[in-house]
Amino acid sequence: MHCVPSTSFVHNGFSNLCLGSTQLHENFYPDIRHLEQGYMLLPPASKNALQIASIDCEFCKTTQGLEVLRVIVVNQRLEVVINEMVKPKGKIVDLLTDVHRIEPWEASQARLSLLDIQEKLYSLCDQNTVLVGHDLNCDLKGLRIVHFRCADTKVLFNPQKRKNLNLRMLSKAILKKPIIEPADYPRTTMELCLLLLESRSRQTLPQRSFGSKQELITRIHTKLLAKYQNRLVVPVSTCLRGKDTIRIHVKKWNQLMHIEGMLDQLDRMAGFVQICLPISMKTKSQKKGFFVYLKFASHFDVDPVLSHIRQSQLFKAEIAESRGTNNHHKKSN
Repeated sequence: MHCVPSTSFVHNGFSNLCLGSTQLHENFYPDIRHLEQGYMLLPPASKNALQIASIDCEFCKTTQGLEVLRVIVVNQRLEVVINEMVKPKGKIVDLLTDVHRIEPWEASQARLSLLDIQEKLYSLCDQNTVLVGHDLNCDLKGLRIVHFRCADTKVLFNPQKRKNLNLRMLSKAILKKPIIEPADYPRTTMELCLLLLESRSRQTLPQRSFGSKQELITRIHTKLLAKYQNRLVVPVSTCLRGKDTIRIHVKKWNQLMHIEGMLDQLDRMAGFVQICLPISMKTKSQKKGFFVYLKFASHFDVDPVLSHIRQSQLFKAEIAESRGTNNHHKKSN
């Protein structure tokens, strides 16, 4: 019996704008480690999610540090789909009006919390959505969201980091128009990315293989993290142990393609109560794959689960005994 392949991340027409994993790291984007700090992932998949969306956030200083004050999101047609003031958790100590021109009376109108804004984003975007912005890493940190499909105009239009190009300069130089209204910021980053996608100059920018195994590992791992957030054990590097726990190796291409389907089947069979997904590294910068640790309500659930995995003839799995045990692990190859 073989698993039914799961639906993976959609490779839409905007995927070639996305920064690679090295670029995300070099530009200080939030990663899976931020989940331990309360960051969230967008839903794995949503039928009506936007394929691409541009985000711009403005901030203020509060007693809890920098917090989001306003969020504007536009779609591919440059239509504003979110334009909301945000009520910070902390007490405002500096509105930073000289930076974004938001007046105190405007800030006082805020009724939505950051959680409310996150819920709005979850209804519009999923993990397939390409998020666009300028210094988008700062916006994602403010929104407390981890996302891996990001198009950052600050990086895309200055890959060698030779100049500190701000968005106003890019808009005047390339789009030949000034930024006037707040919504012009996300509209500008969207326009720049759409222009970049169509332009031959895109070929001069660093290219990467979106079908590579490294990309597949990141996409599948991230999808599982989001899908099982309510049962996920953090830190992400945690390894669960015990006779009621199994470990599944997910390193080969076929294993990556089928692991979501297998976990769906195991969850229906026995209903695991906890999951952790530590990454397995081949080198300091290259991922080999990841492990799936599943803890069940009882050790009596383990044997039928391992038997089911064995029938797939695809995965290697064993009981994740406590360290130092002399018992032989039950394996399926």
